[in-house]
Amino acid sequence: MTGAAERGFSVSKPWGDSNRYDVSVEHEGRYRRVQVKSTTVPRGDGGYVCYLKRTGIRYYTVEEVDFFAIYVVPKKTWFIVPATVVLRLKSNIRVAPGDENQKYARYEEAWHLLRRNRKRE
Repeated sequence: MTGAAERGFSVSKPWGDSNRYDVSVEHEGRYRRVQVKSTTVPRGDGGYVCYLKRTGIRYYTVEEVDFFAIYVVPKKTWFIVPATVVLRLKSNIRVAPGDENQKYARYEEAWHLLRRNRKRE
């Protein structure tokens, strides 16, 4: 929440545990539902694995979440990934901060994705 607020977003947290997202962020009147995840689990050369689904918990859908904000704790790095990208995966995602050749490099610190899409105005 602090990371988004520092970047100029208005941030709201849903009351209780009834929603499938952790926070909503607003920019210029457009709200995005964001599920926040974090990881400290190293995997491969400079990569970290983030588990998206726990056993016994229903998987997320694009009707419930717009983006995943994945925080790599040891690297103090965020990945802002659209739900449509994340939800193609079965249960986890591997991100590698600072590796321009990794599959999800374009989402590293991609806070701009949460801003209003001016093309649709």
